[in-house]
Amino acid sequence: MLEMFGEFAIGAASVVAAVILVFVGIPKHGESPRLLRFDAAVVLYPTIIMTLLALGSGLMLRAYSG
Repeated sequence: MLEMFGEFAIGAASVVAAVILVFVGIPKHGESPRLLRFDAAVVLYPTIIMTLLALGSGLMLRAYSG
């Protein structure tokens, strides 16, 4: 029971972190956030968000079905 709660909590935290990163990355006044002004950020930022969403939702589903 405690393992399922831990997996669900980590999954939920990952999804919340991904959602926060999405809102941080939204341009304001036509200007990209400072975090996304580097060339590598264009490739890494969406990958990090998608990874957090996939791992988080996978952990939450595993905890729910297990």
